[in-house]
Amino acid sequence: MRIGTLLNIERFYSNGEKEEYQSKIIERDNQYIYIDLPVHVQSRRTTFISIDTPIYASYVGKDHSIYRFKTFIKKKTTLTIPALAIELPQPEQIERIQRRQFVRIEIQVDVAVHSKLDKFRPFSTVTNDISGGGLSIILPDGEELTSGQSVNTWIVLSNQTGSYEYITIQCEVIRVLNNNNQPRTASLKFINIDSHTQQKIIQFCFEKQREARQKEIR
Repeated sequence: MRIGTLLNIERFYSNGEKEEYQSKIIERDNQYIYIDLPVHVQSRRTTFISIDTPIYASYVGKDHSIYRFKTFIKKKTTLTIPALAIELPQPEQIERIQRRQFVRIEIQVDVAVHSKLDKFRPFSTVTNDISGGGLSIILPDGEELTSGQSVNTWIVLSNQTGSYEYITIQCEVIRVLNNNNQPRTASLKFINIDSHTQQKIIQFCFEKQREARQKEIR
């Protein structure tokens, strides 16, 4: 777990209910991992979790798998920003999870779609939503995709400085949906995505959630 790694945090209650948050590692030492104040996934509000609260934290590893461990909120502190310290887990306490679950955000991002086998002419569109595992795009009139088809996508991500980053990812078409009185959409899954690129997309989703939360506060 490097500084800058995104963490998905789960907090369970005695009645079986669960709340999910997102945070980011901003520092670490031999005893603690320091994270910025978690953002509640549904309300998008920054949340302070009480000291000694048990939580489960998960992150995407270099092999694209999700790793999960149980830990505790140990103290509140201030580094360059307000932060929480959680116990640093031992290697044997970290569980590797095969399935991938990513927070998906609804946002329009410019994307170009190209056929790997030249079965259709390239077209440009926007996303309906995006996550670290894939995206949904709006299909323009006259364009067709089929389930199981392999495509290359060029995705344009904006960052906090106002500049843009262009990312190329191979995808598989999972399904095409004909929505009543709404544009058709196609769900695409990322294939053979490297962990660095995936982390960029997860970070983008995380930052857009923060921006939306700040606008709501204003």
